[in-house]
Amino acid sequence: MTHTLHVGYACNYSVIMDGYYVHSIETEISKRRPVNLTIREDLMQNAKSLNLNTSKAAEAGIEDAIKKIQTVNGWNQTKKLY
Repeated sequence: MTHTLHVGYACNYSVIMDGYYVHSIETEISKRRPVNLTIREDLMQNAKSLNLNTSKAAEAGIEDAIKKIQTVNGWNQTKKLY
């Protein structure tokens, strides 16, 4: 089963994902667009039972993944300089 998440708003939020506390505060209204994501059904059921805003949670998780990759890439670039 495929669940569609619509990410299309700006707000402040805090969410716990995979045991990590993720906090994002948007100071500017970012452009948003609807997207389709395929998410495991058990995760969607658990999120729904907890009244979790899945769009916000997905956005926070994607943002966190980007930051981690950028940190690793930045570290690798710095390492090459020495």
